[in-house]
Amino acid sequence: MGRMSEEKIFNSILKGIENAQRDCNTGSNSLLRQAPEYFTTVNIYQSLLELFETDFLGSEMKPKDIRGKKRGRIAKGLRCNGRCDLVLWSAKSDKVSVAIEVKKDVQSCYLNDDIERLIHLVKNDSLDYAISASVIYQKLGPSSNKNARDKIECILNDKKTEVERLAIRKSNGILRVKMIRNNLHEIQLNKYEDGSFENWLW
Repeated sequence: MGRMSEEKIFNSILKGIENAQRDCNTGSNSLLRQAPEYFTTVNIYQSLLELFETDFLGSEMKPKDIRGKKRGRIAKGLRCNGRCDLVLWSAKSDKVSVAIEVKKDVQSCYLNDDIERLIHLVKNDSLDYAISASVIYQKLGPSSNKNARDKIECILNDKKTEVERLAIRKSNGILRVKMIRNNLHEIQLNKYEDGSFENWLW
């Protein structure tokens, strides 16, 4: 097969995240970021399974296994520091094409560690491209959600700039970063015995 469709993969990841948040709200009346991270990963995995009939979907793969027979050293910080959450590869070429790292909050202090791992793999021609998938939340006030929207925009713009600078520095300027965003949603959580609730934008 050729290059895996980025749009289909992105949409499938977004669907998996939405399913995970729906299940969190139904099962425990909570935000997805309060659940274990693997819960989000499993929902994305299940969503991706619907896409591929002749290709493979794996999980928890070490960088050295993704690189396969390619020569060259794995960067020191990547050798023993984590695995890629999900990987997609072609049954025809037996080559990993896409790696996906999942974080339950875009403000996670570990997000950049994941991104550095992905940059290393793409830079060394081990992948066609890589994806870092995460979620962001802001609590809504009683009168307007404009402030929450503005905060989300600010956080995402700052994160994109940060990741772009990281990619330029780690790849000597050869890689580019693209941010794919879903539409913002509102979610209501019943928080108190008197029936009051909180509204969140995510």
